[in-house]
Amino acid sequence: MELFWDMTPKEFHFVFKAWEDNRNYYSQNSWEQTRMLLYYQYCGWPKKGKNPSFQRFKLSHVPFPWDEINKQTVDDIEEYEQSISPDQWLERISRMQTVGVVKEPDKL
Repeated sequence: MELFWDMTPKEFHFVFKAWEDNRNYYSQNSWEQTRMLLYYQYCGWPKKGKNPSFQRFKLSHVPFPWDEINKQTVDDIEEYEQSISPDQWLERISRMQTVGVVKEPDKL
């Protein structure tokens, strides 16, 4: 309990965020495994036409909230990458300042 009271709000935020990310990872992992099992069971049922790909199946039959988040992130990245030309990238890179070598102070 002393460790808790000795933490700054920023330290507590990072500890809580790490705990929450770990909990979300294991929860999402188990749901992803369940969805994969459902997909293979679905593929085993006789039906007319072809079976959908796993990507199409997961978005149409068993979507999860984090799928939409990832899809938006990918769309944003693709939109950003398409909005800038290679010449503009080179111009940005040339404007960046390079970091010089840090010299060690003379030892006394």
